[in-house]
Amino acid sequence: MGEKVAAGLVSIVVEAAASYGLAACDLLASASLTPSDLSDPAALVSADALARAFRSAVAQSGDPAFGLRCAETLDVRTQGFWGYALLASPSVRERIALHVRYQQLRGDALAFSFREEGDAAILEITKVALPPDVVPVLMDWAAATTCLQLRKHTHEPALPLHVWLGYPEQPHHRALRTLLKGTVVFEAPVHRYEFAASVLDRRLPGDPYLGKLAGEQLDAQLTRVHETASRGVLEDVRARLVARLEEDASLSRIADDLCMSARTLQRQLGARGTSFHELLEEVRRARATEALIESDEAVESIAVRLGYGDPSNFRRAFRRWTGLSPTAYRAEQRSRTPLSTAVDTVSLQAERSLPACDE
Repeated sequence: MGEKVAAGLVSIVVEAAASYGLAACDLLASASLTPSDLSDPAALVSADALARAFRSAVAQSGDPAFGLRCAETLDVRTQGFWGYALLASPSVRERIALHVRYQQLRGDALAFSFREEGDAAILEITKVALPPDVVPVLMDWAAATTCLQLRKHTHEPALPLHVWLGYPEQPHHRALRTLLKGTVVFEAPVHRYEFAASVLDRRLPGDPYLGKLAGEQLDAQLTRVHETASRGVLEDVRARLVARLEEDASLSRIADDLCMSARTLQRQLGARGTSFHELLEEVRRARATEALIESDEAVESIAVRLGYGDPSNFRRAFRRWTGLSPTAYRAEQRSRTPLSTAVDTVSLQAERSLPACDE
């Protein structure tokens, strides 16, 4: 499991476990983490570490309702700028918008969407990349947290939350039904929370100055995430092009290799200021100049390795890139190398022949 989660999520598990008297060091050891791994709540750790922390906490506490305890002990102020941005939100709507906008900062193991349908506001969990045995604990936590946070910040202790959960009901879920005060459907095809849309525009006692500060920090973090993702996509495409040049370096083939549609790949590259054709040309040019300078391989053979069925097409492309034919480029590059080597050799010999200077 290669997905990541925010270290702050593991911290919440550790804090809830402490309410049972469980030692943080033991829980972290079971997750192969150290306290320093949790020092920055925005840092990313493996989703597998979160899963192991959950398993250890449930086993050591002996409480199948551990997810509900996580919701009860949650303090969003421990979640860094993300938590402060939520607390500073001026309305429920804007608080949910922050969740959606910055969910990437919480890792890629969990994702959700939000929409309004008539009089209903709907939060739907669209991805849970955690082992099946851990999902019920996490979703219990998420459902209870959503309910408690809505009531806390709208000051409506009886506000109902209707929930659909994709796993069987267990005896401890009586407490969850009591808490939610709304419809609860188990073994549903989706994980979904629904409440009255009229709640969305309730004003919250947010701090605009704190919100601005936290938002700026989160935007900076998000920019770094996008830049890293951009480099990742471009590097992935370049790597696949190098591997596929001689056989099939078409857009559809590379998109298949990257498990996406050709249209999606084109869109992602366009968002990064380039195109598939530009990357293909870049890779071909780099490989061509390398082969011409470092080997005696025939131009026709190089053309085939770069995916050109007709060497004349390669020659035209190479002239467009460099202003020279492949043969002329090779000759020019090689004429420079011996000259520079000879100059260096003469200089070294002259330097050795000079008499040593007295100190």
